[in-house]
Amino acid sequence: AEARQKKRLMAAFNPASFQIEMEVLLEKEGVALMYDTRVCQVQTKADQVSHLIVENKSGRLGLEVGAVIDASGDADVCAVAGCPVEVFDSNVLAAWHYLVRDGRVQIKPMSNPYDKEHGRGTRAAGPWSGFTR
Repeated sequence: AEARQKKRLMAAFNPASFQIEMEVLLEKEGVALMYDTRVCQVQTKADQVSHLIVENKSGRLGLEVGAVIDASGDADVCAVAGCPVEVFDSNVLAAWHYLVRDGRVQIKPMSNPYDKEHGRGTRAAGPWSGFTR
């Protein structure tokens, strides 16, 4: 096992850098990015989401969609659409932030992974202890 660990591939991943590079790539491909835009309604056709109704500082807008990827983290689009969702006891809040201290960049997790000792993972979360939905 020790020899295997020495040969394992390790990759560094920086979410903030990825976000910036993804924005550049999407803009080059002509994707219209809509910042600070929230889904407030959906329209369905034949039991599928056909339009997202969104709001931002410009007002309310309907977007025709062929598919929806709900990356809200809380199944927000699914909830608005009335779709069934699954919640598992092992779900945990996944949050972190960067901190610069003494000239060094540090990543600070704000939640703990699920473990059997703490039961439902959200009860093990640091600043969100006792968080309930």
